Amino acid sequence: GWTYLALGDSNVYAPAEVCGSCTSYPHLLAERITAELGVPVRLIDGSQWNKLTAMKLASEIEGNSWGDASENPHDAARPPRDAIAAADLITITVAANEQPWFQDPDPCGGVYDQACIDSVVTPYRESLDRVLDEIETIRAGKPTAVLVTTLYNDTIPGPDHDPTWFYTISIASLFRSKQRQCASMSC
Repeated sequence: GWTYLALGDSNVYAPAEVCGSCTSYPHLLAERITAELGVPVRLIDGSQWNKLTAMKLASEIEGNSWGDASENPHDAARPPRDAIAAADLITITVAANEQPWFQDPDPCGGVYDQACIDSVVTPYRESLDRVLDEIETIRAGKPTAVLVTTLYNDTIPGPDHDPTWFYTISIASLFRSKQRQCASMSC
C-alpha cells in the first residue's frame, strides 16, 4: 500500500464544528485511490486548524515539531520529518492565511496593488520552497509524488461586482521561484 501525508491549513482540516458532517479532501482522495487503483492507502493527516502559513509549516518541518499542543494537526503523534519520511504521496495546501486580508494587521493596509502582491507573494514563495526542499532532503531519492494544490480564488468578481475592487493574481506566478530538478520526487 501507499502512505499519504496531507499537509495543510484549515481548508484541509475540516473541523466538525465548522463544516458539520463534511469530509476533507485527503480522506476522499485516499478512498478514491483505493477504490480506483486497488491500492490500500494509509492517511497521515497533518492538516492544522491554526492559521497555518507556508512559513509556519517550513519552520515546523525544519524544527521537527508541530508547535504547541493546542495547535497540533490531526495526526500529531508522528513528528513532521517522520511523517514525510514515511509518505509515498504528499499534498500541500497552504496559502489562504498568506492573503493580506486574513493577516492581522493587513500588511497592505487595504491597498491591493502590485507592491502588495510582491510583499505577500515573495515570502510565501520562499517559504514554500523551503518546505519542498526539506521534503526532497528527507525523502532522499525515494519515489515520492508531491502535489501543491492551488489556492481557491476567492477574488474572482461576479457579474454584479466592480472588477477594480478585486485583488487579482495568477496563482501560477506563486510557484515560479526556481527551476527544480526533481530526480527524486515529482514536483
